[in-house]
Amino acid sequence: MRSMSKFDRAFLDQVLQRTSIIDVVGRKVTWDKRKSQPARGDMWACCPFHSEKSPSFHAVESKGQFHCFGCGEHGNAFDFVMKTQNIGFSEVVEQLAQTAGLEMPKLSRDSVEKAGKTTRIMAALAAARQLFEEALIKDEGKIARNYLQKRGIDSKHWPEFGIGVSPNSRNWLKDRLTAAGHLVEDLLDAGLLRAPEDGGAPYDLYRGRLMFAIEDGAGKTISFGARTLNDDVQPKYLNGPETSVFSKSYTLYRYKSARAKTKKSPLIIAEGYMDVIALELAGFAAVAPMGTALTADQLNLAWRAHPRPVLCFDGDEAGQRAAARAVDRALPLLGALRGLAIALLPKGQDPDDIDDIIKSSGPAQIKQIIEAAQDFTKFLFDTEFAQEPLETAQAKAGLKSRLRARINEIKDLDLKSEVQIEIKNRLNHAFGRFPAPEASRDFGSPLQAQTRSRFGKFKEAVASDELKEIIKNNAGS
Repeated sequence: MRSMSKFDRAFLDQVLQRTSIIDVVGRKVTWDKRKSQPARGDMWACCPFHSEKSPSFHAVESKGQFHCFGCGEHGNAFDFVMKTQNIGFSEVVEQLAQTAGLEMPKLSRDSVEKAGKTTRIMAALAAARQLFEEALIKDEGKIARNYLQKRGIDSKHWPEFGIGVSPNSRNWLKDRLTAAGHLVEDLLDAGLLRAPEDGGAPYDLYRGRLMFAIEDGAGKTISFGARTLNDDVQPKYLNGPETSVFSKSYTLYRYKSARAKTKKSPLIIAEGYMDVIALELAGFAAVAPMGTALTADQLNLAWRAHPRPVLCFDGDEAGQRAAARAVDRALPLLGALRGLAIALLPKGQDPDDIDDIIKSSGPAQIKQIIEAAQDFTKFLFDTEFAQEPLETAQAKAGLKSRLRARINEIKDLDLKSEVQIEIKNRLNHAFGRFPAPEASRDFGSPLQAQTRSRFGKFKEAVASDELKEIIKNNAGS
């Protein structure tokens, strides 16, 4: 039997982050429809641990926790499965890890050593963060401080966001961390150093860059993002490599903070670190991927925080292509509680200038842009509609064919059915067959729509003063 101490804490956290407490508990209870709020991930049911008639059992998706106000039972997904299935901790971990698509770590004699390795890596990352933050307020941080002040990020917020600077030196970080007792091997495994291909001595990965701490769901530093302070140095942004504690495809920048704000704000998925910081300081819940296209795992994380996140992209062709790629990734994953909206910034307005929008027009302008976000269905239709002029039957057939193929990517049958109705309605409007979706709630056939339209005109005629007068004059004839 495996004991809890033999599991890497980072692995256990990863399992919990990828596990929906609502899904786990929902297999054993029937949610109370009157008291539950599915859109918020706030669910109530009669407790499975004691007999009751009124629901006092509460599960909250954003916290990953359950609690019964009747009997006091509480805990996370591990606790719930152990208590309801009467199985041991190791079996629960294996079961939930398999459901989450995670490979179980191989437990052997070096398991304890591996856990110790993870602890040392996390300690090195935390120490590096502190050094970067300290450097920011010293002489070597002058250029970085000027940049931050220009972007409107006050010094009181720097520690909150884990902002620092890496001096432009080959061994600045390495020398200080090794002097503090950290092993070069651990610094390499943490992604803080780079080993040259010629077998030479490892050197600092981050040099002359503004540093952003990347945290896990518990708020612990697991990597860094870095922006060059010299425009002649490429790449502009440098993200830490994949490590045993950091996966780019499964991490969203500022996720822990954003998740706590989604009760009062929609979740905005922006493109970069500075965008997220500007949005967060303006009161919005915001996250960003790790410099790559949005992944399925990142979308699942976003949905755990909010049922309808908003993608915020530039309004030019590049921004629209990025939005289209994100929608492509999302289609097979969408469902009743997994929506998606797209907010396109005004053309020519770079997402890097979100803070400029806020400074010039205030948070209200961003709020207006987010509230005007298109649902994925409209975005999907508009994207395909713009591919070619609909001047021939072939062009119209091509549009219908492309849309049908996209809709077929949706696996949720209920959502797929509703999207088919809406797309059909939009197609008929585009082809001049009956009113636009916004102008009519009639999702029936074109014949039904025409009949109702004619009946409506007849009622208007009957109600007209002219017709009433004719009827009155001929009443006695």
